[in-house]
This record gives sequence, C-alpha cells and structure tokens, in this order.
Amino acid sequence: MEMNENESLKTSISDWFSVILCIISAAITFFTSNLEIENKTILCAFAFAAQFLVIIAWLFVFTNIIKTKNIINKKDIIINGCIKEKELIGNQLNVISASIKSNSMHNNEALLKISQAGNKQYSIIDGLKKISDNGKNHPEQVEMQLKNNAEDYKHALFNVYNRYCRDTLDEIVKFQKACLLTRNIDIKISVTIKLFVKPYSPKEDNDENICIYTSFRDNETYTSRIREIGDKIYTIRRNSDFVQCLSEDSFIKNNINKSEGNYINEDQSFLDYYNCTVVVPIRQKRIDNEYIYLGYLCCDCLNNNPNIKVFDTINANYLFATAQNIATFLETLNSNWKDRFEIIDHEEQHILEILYKKIYKHVTH
Repeated sequence: MEMNENESLKTSISDWFSVILCIISAAITFFTSNLEIENKTILCAFAFAAQFLVIIAWLFVFTNIIKTKNIINKKDIIINGCIKEKELIGNQLNVISASIKSNSMHNNEALLKISQAGNKQYSIIDGLKKISDNGKNHPEQVEMQLKNNAEDYKHALFNVYNRYCRDTLDEIVKFQKACLLTRNIDIKISVTIKLFVKPYSPKEDNDENICIYTSFRDNETYTSRIREIGDKIYTIRRNSDFVQCLSEDSFIKNNINKSEGNYINEDQSFLDYYNCTVVVPIRQKRIDNEYIYLGYLCCDCLNNNPNIKVFDTINANYLFATAQNIATFLETLNSNWKDRFEIIDHEEQHILEILYKKIYKHVTH
C-alpha cells in the first residue's frame, strides 16, 4: 500500500510539473509573438532563450524526480528484504520451538513405554515365582523360562531404544537445519549416536580397552546406506573430538583440512562425508560428582564454502541438552533391566552391553 502511494505521488508531481512548464512555454511564445516590436529577431531570440531555460529547468526537476524514485525503490527493496528475512527467521524459530516440544514429548513417551514393558515382565516373573514356590515346576524349568523372558525383555527394550533414537535424531536434524537457515545456511545435516561397549569411567578404566561403535543415525542418512552403522570399532585416543569431550561439554570444528594437522580421526575417509562437526558427550554424573560416559552425540555436514563457519555454540548447546536426555533415557533402560534380570547368571550387566551385542555386526555370540 505504501509503495502504491509513493508511485502515485511521484507520477502526480511529474505530470503537474510538465503541465506547468508547457503553460509557461506557451505563454512566452504567445506574448512575444503579439508584442509590437520592430526588431523581431531579438524578441524571438529572447523567447527561444526563455523556452530553453524552461526546458533545462524541467530536465533538472525530472532528473531529481528519477533519482528520488530510485532512492525510494532501493528503500522499498531493502524494506521488502528485511520483511522476508524476518518472516524466514520467524518460520525457523517456529520449527525450532516445535522441535524442542517434540523432543520433550518423545522423552515422556519413551519412559512410558519402558514402564509398560517392565510392568509386563514383573507380572511374568511373579507368576513364575509362584509356580516355583508351589513346586509345580522344577528350578531348571523356571530358570529356563526366566532366561526366555529375559530375551523377550531385551527385545522389548531394544525396540523402545530404536523408536526413541529415531524420533530424537530426526528432531535434532530439524532443529539444526532451522538454526542454520536463520543464518542463510542451507546444507544437509547428519546426526549420529556413538556408544561405548560398556560404561566408561576416566578415573577407573583404561581408555585403551574401551571401544566405541556407531549405534544409530538419523533416518535420511540411514536410508542413504552410504555411512556405516555397527560395522566399525573406534577408540577414544585416536579421535580429537572424543578426547576433548571427556574434559569439555562440546567439540566444534569447521572446515576441517587434513593438511592443517590439528584434527585426528582414525577413519581416514571421513572427508568423503563431512568436514564440519560438533560432538557432545552422553554422560551421567555420579553421586561422587564424577562422570560416567555412555557415548557421544555427533552432528556433521559437508560444507563446500570455506568462508562459512557452519556450527557454533548454539548448535552445540542444543546437542548437549539432548545428549543429557539420551543419557537419562539409557540409564532408565538400564535400571529397569537390572531390576528384573541381573540375578540371572551369565546375563549382561548393563544395557550398553545388550545394545552392543544387538547392533554391532561382528560380535561373536
């Protein structure tokens, strides 16, 4: 509406000024032609000069009108650009807030599913104990049934884990992409959960004996089938990001270049998939204020513009908060598992061991 009014005003001024100049020019011509002066040549020269000055004045005013019009057009372009950028940021903020909300809902749903699976197992175990106490089953039969139920429970918890990770990682992708779009960065994002084979305590365990593997990837990356899942074993010390995340809350690296020599990754082909990464620890604090590490949450992308720094602390902070939720989720899985079946001989003592045996492709059972 404002642009239409400006255009109308500019057109009106130009038209009226043209009309006025034409009237002045006609008046000069009329009066000079009707004056009774003997030397008509001088009079005509005067009239011509007057008309020329009027034309020059008209051109001067018209030129300024054009300049004003251009300035107003540039102003309109800037205003429209600001409006579009504001709308873009507003839309991405809506995506970000929706992602945070969805992740919270996924956490609640996952905890409910764990509880439901656990209640079912409690009911079965109580029934077996009653049968055993009544002498209707031999102890060997009861133990066999308990082991069978343990396998069923592992499968149920594994299904909950898969569903939770799928939903959580897809929400992370939405958040990170929306966050980057607020800075006009449109790039494909990949998100990964890497887990330890068993819980790791830096003060109690030798890191040379600790193995890490890729446990889960976001849906888009997974369906592309170009990056491994459960196929390789990694170490802590041969990866810069894993080392740093044992002492800090995050690791951020943009535009990685092997020639710089300031980034270590034991996967020599990593630059085929990414050159920008942000990694945070999945960890739980014990009552003695020491951390137990369960794995890492990683987000990366392949950036072709070296002038852009893709990831920053905003990306890392959201990833860190989500990693804490994942740690709580894993510990909830573990506590429910231990409450039911830790008394059975030869069973895995932590949920990480169960996940490792189900996901890693080269486990010898």
